[in-house]
Amino acid sequence: MRTNRTQPFGYRMEQGKVVIDPDESRWVVYIYEQYIQGASFKNLSDTLCGTGIHYDVDKLWNKNMVARILQDRRYIGEREYPQIIDALTFRRVDEKRDRKKAKSQMSQAQKMLRKKCGQTITPYIEHEVLYLLNT
Repeated sequence: MRTNRTQPFGYRMEQGKVVIDPDESRWVVYIYEQYIQGASFKNLSDTLCGTGIHYDVDKLWNKNMVARILQDRRYIGEREYPQIIDALTFRRVDEKRDRKKAKSQMSQAQKMLRKKCGQTITPYIEHEVLYLLNT
C-alpha cells in the first residue's frame, strides 16, 4: 500500500508514467455515475467507507475527497493524464454542482428574509429588508 497519495485517486505511477489504476478507476466512474443519479457527497463517502477501498492508507473517505474527485479535470484527460471519465459526464456533473452551489449562496438580504419569513410582514421588516438591499 501507498504511504502518501501522490497521484489522484484512480491513477498510479508505473515505470515513470501515470497510468490508470483499474480497481480505483472503477470507483471513480461509480462516483460520477452515482452523483449524476442524485447521490450526495456524504452518501458517496459513506458508501466508499464501507467498501474496503481506501483513498489513501489509514484515511477514511469524506465528502471533501468525493468533491475533489468530481471537480478534477485530469479525469477527462487533461494535463496528460489518461482519460477515465468522458467529457459529457464531467460536464453534467459540473453543471449539477454549479446548480447546487448557486442555491446555497445566499445574500445577507436573503438570509434575513428567510429568518423573518415565518412572521407577518410589518413596517419594521420592510425597513430591514430595504436597508439590507440598499447596503
